[in-house]
Amino acid sequence: DAAAPAVANGVVYIPMWADTVAACDASTGALLWTSPDLGFSVGVEGAQPAVVNGLLYMGGAGGVYAFGLST
Repeated sequence: DAAAPAVANGVVYIPMWADTVAACDASTGALLWTSPDLGFSVGVEGAQPAVVNGLLYMGGAGGVYAFGLST
């Protein structure tokens, strides 16, 4: 099992098994952005994405990371 995606402001954030997070346009499915490999654990006991005030928060091997898309 993998972590569930998070959706905010027309962007779907998808935790990937490759220890990254992908951001896709919710309407078209186009890939907007992919995070660097930061050791995200996306299994049942792993990090779940959370979006707050337009930022994506994910826990990784080195702590908690915040990501946003520039507009």
